[in-house]
Order: sequence, then C-alpha cells, then structure tokens
Amino acid sequence: MRGDYLGDGASRTNDGVTINLYDGLGLRIDDVDWTVEAEWDTDGAVCINQARIQDHQTTLAPLLYAPDCGDTSFFDDGTLLMTEADLGL
Repeated sequence: MRGDYLGDGASRTNDGVTINLYDGLGLRIDDVDWTVEAEWDTDGAVCINQARIQDHQTTLAPLLYAPDCGDTSFFDDGTLLMTEADLGL
C-alpha cells in the first residue's frame, strides 16, 4: 500500500511498515489494538490522528490533524477506510 495522504499520487510511506486496515462494512475488521493513524476516502486521507513517520509530524499533520480522527461514526459520513500503526505508545 502506498500512503497517498494528499491524494496527489505521491507515496509517503516506508517499505516494510506494518499497518492494520479496516472498513465500516466489515470486509476488513479492526482486529488489533493499535493507534489510529488516519481515515481515508477516494481522495486520500480525510484526517490524521497520529503521524507514524517522523517527517509527517511537520509536513502532513499540520494539514490533516484532527483530534477525533478515527471515530468509527465517521464511516457514516464518507470515510471508507481507517488505518492503524503499531506505534509502541
């Protein structure tokens, strides 16, 4: 998977990083207790809860950070996927 956070076709992820991916339809379920990283729709990330790559703290988080990012009720408002990462927090 590529981390196309801004929906501009640019990958902003690192190879080998394990993520958990799930949806609101139950096709992919949240089966681990990790920190929500982002919500996604067809245009890229809707919001970021916790940037998992240090560079994203300064480049993406200021644009997309939302304290309520990852609330599963947002699946009803257009969020298609949520991602989590094992941040060791």
